[in-house]
Amino acid sequence: MYTVDYFTQMTTENMQHILVVDDDWLNHELMESILTLYGFGVIQAHNGEQALEIAKRDLPDLIMLDVRMPGMDGLEICKRLRAEPTTKSIPIIMLTGQERNNQEKSQALSMGANAFISRMLMPDEIVAQIRALI
Repeated sequence: MYTVDYFTQMTTENMQHILVVDDDWLNHELMESILTLYGFGVIQAHNGEQALEIAKRDLPDLIMLDVRMPGMDGLEICKRLRAEPTTKSIPIIMLTGQERNNQEKSQALSMGANAFISRMLMPDEIVAQIRALI
């Protein structure tokens, strides 16, 4: 694990940035706390339209999408990101707060998600998934 001194020396230019898309501000805070602790920069979006705009503009290193959101859900966002030439190769992790749902997992993977995980995992497990994809 890295030391605190390593993190204080990092600049935003050499950080890997993750776009977190979730309509629940508590989930945003949780993911931001975990990701910044491990040295990632965090970009937030609160709905599908905002997520698509930010992804195209900022080209994050990875996108974490909540599966269930009002309006455009994570599955539709994933489908649109994969159809867009500028975002089609960005790794996507679909997040769920529910117990494993095999149907949702199958849908997410068929839409182009690289991984489907529960928010209930330990932070080390979430970060290991991220590092495996970036």
